[in-house]
Amino acid sequence: MRTGKGRCFSFSHSYSSSCSEFWIRRVRVRVSERLAEADRTRLRRKSFAEKKRGHMELPTQIQDKLDALGVRAREVTERFVRGSGPGGQKINKTSSTVHLRHEPTGVEVRVQRERSQAANRELAWSDLCEKLLERARAAERARQQAVAKAKRRARPKSQRQKMLQVAAKRRQSASKALRGKVREE
Repeated sequence: MRTGKGRCFSFSHSYSSSCSEFWIRRVRVRVSERLAEADRTRLRRKSFAEKKRGHMELPTQIQDKLDALGVRAREVTERFVRGSGPGGQKINKTSSTVHLRHEPTGVEVRVQRERSQAANRELAWSDLCEKLLERARAAERARQQAVAKAKRRARPKSQRQKMLQVAAKRRQSASKALRGKVREE
């Protein structure tokens, strides 16, 4: 029997009992090695994620915007997820996509514009600030419109408006008078 490059060769029969035992041992070793490597990778990823969950400093411009909006950074859930789409293996392997969610309002932002996680993080925070600012502006506009509508309803009618309203009522009553009573046959 001759072995070469991890394969068993036998001139008498293709697989002898020793050859099959060799392969079974080899597979067991490889499986146990891969399991150990997977455990190490999982632990490394877990420790990396724990570091990421800790409080990371935000740029001062973004912190100022958050303060102006009255939003605290701890109200925002920040996750780093793997990207998708064009970009090849690099995008699919790295967790450079940033996903932010503002818990009280439910506003979500997902950014994958850059290859760098730090750049995407900064862009995501600025996008979140813009969305929250636009939401606050929309709420303010709605409040102002409601106040203006209430003012228009509550203000007294002018003399001309009253005359036009009375004339419209007279026209309506005249057209109703022409209808006549309903007869039963």
